[in-house]
Amino acid sequence: MKHTLFYLPLTALLLTACAEDYGGPDRVGGKLQVTGTVNEVVTRASDASWDAGDQIGLCSDAGQNNVLFTTTDGDGRFTSDVPVYVLGDGERTYTAYYPYDPSASADSPELEFSQPIDFLWATATATRDVPTADFLFQHVMSKLSITIVDNTPDVVVTEADIRINGVIVSGTFNILTGEVVAASTKASLETAFELGKSVDVVLPPQTLDSDVAINIFYNGKMYEGSIAAFAMQSGVETQFNIDLTAADPATELSISSTTISDWNKTDGGTIIVTESQAPKADNVLEIGDFLMADGSLLDKDDRDVVGMKDQVVGVVYYVGNAQPSVLYGYDAAQDVLLAECPNAVNGLAIAIDNANDGVAARFSNVGYNFSTWFGDNGASFIGTNLNLTSPGQRMLGYNNTRLMATADAALGDATDSGVKGLLEILAAYNTAKAVSGASQWYIPSYTELMEVLANYAVVSASIAKVDGELTQYDTFSADLHTENFYWTSDLRGGNNGWVSPLVVPAEGVNLYLDRRTNNNKGYFRLGVAF
Repeated sequence: MKHTLFYLPLTALLLTACAEDYGGPDRVGGKLQVTGTVNEVVTRASDASWDAGDQIGLCSDAGQNNVLFTTTDGDGRFTSDVPVYVLGDGERTYTAYYPYDPSASADSPELEFSQPIDFLWATATATRDVPTADFLFQHVMSKLSITIVDNTPDVVVTEADIRINGVIVSGTFNILTGEVVAASTKASLETAFELGKSVDVVLPPQTLDSDVAINIFYNGKMYEGSIAAFAMQSGVETQFNIDLTAADPATELSISSTTISDWNKTDGGTIIVTESQAPKADNVLEIGDFLMADGSLLDKDDRDVVGMKDQVVGVVYYVGNAQPSVLYGYDAAQDVLLAECPNAVNGLAIAIDNANDGVAARFSNVGYNFSTWFGDNGASFIGTNLNLTSPGQRMLGYNNTRLMATADAALGDATDSGVKGLLEILAAYNTAKAVSGASQWYIPSYTELMEVLANYAVVSASIAKVDGELTQYDTFSADLHTENFYWTSDLRGGNNGWVSPLVVPAEGVNLYLDRRTNNNKGYFRLGVAF
């Protein structure tokens, strides 16, 4: 029997011991005759047999310890080099399991497995006078069986893969009791499928929860859904039918469960799947792609993102070198992004969550005019004075943020620079979510947030895929002192800062607020250059 991740059906089987006589001082023992039948109704004709060389193990309460039986020809007749006898006058209990493992023993009966195996287990009794043990083998794992169809006329299949995410595939199997205990680590399983043929996945018994997602990659399209929570029990199979036939690409497709008779039956309910955008064929960086904590990038349509949500830290909203010396002709002294992050030439990403999630915050508790600091120190990272009439028109978020941090450090404790709230939030976020090989997180400029707005549909869709949210505040009103806005790094004089509701403001709407007052609390949505 081929031993793979996916289940192979079995026929009834016959096991016999070697024809040797017992020669001990006792009266001649009864030579154990073993018959074994798999407890199933075979519904598939193909592969319904043992393979040559398949092995099982047998133990007993009379001292037999993991005795190896082998079917040489795959004909269902098993023999052993170690004959088994029923001795004494009492009844003896035997257990048998498949597949055989030479490392197992009665003293160490638990087998660890890292990939699912269709373990079979049985128990039987025999006496010396009636030395026949009838084993009825049971499946002790659980099974998902998924059949996918497409009734579109003359369909030609060019791609057909299915992935099941967030299931436990490892655990332990006890050869004496037949008990299977699932481990705790979840993994993803992927395999090709043929239309109309079931994909059978054997798993250790476990409770499937909302983390279990199904992805189907079919003819350049991707379908996504999730399995409703249920408990997978030992020896129980649940079969799902998926129909990919849909005239309207937006049609929701249902996966309705049925049952199959070769394992114990159960009803798994209904799964709803929807069509998603198919992955692109190349690795070109695009808006909407994912930035990972290790500095790597993942395509926005990559099937792996489902199982890697906890590693995603940002979503790309600008592609290209955003260093000010490239965009605006700044010299080296002004281009602090170039000086501190020379390899950050690929693009910009926005964080998948607010740095102050759930709690709006003010920029600072005092004011400070940075224009004065520019003049006194003769240095500027932004190449321009603070704009009192309109938000900044350049992507200078990193430079602006570094300017404020530098001024705060230079002023020391004697003078509050008016950015304490920002710097505290920024420091905490950089500690928690540093990105390898990228710049530090910074507060974007108004122009950078408008770049996010220009690509909002794609960026927000990617953020939603990893369970984040990017809110647009179309109810923003500076006069009502609402919290519906994002702070920008563009400052306005000594007390105010430019803000963005991440929508195109109505004509005449004031986009600056006093950054000192408790009445003006908003959100910090940070960016990063990579």
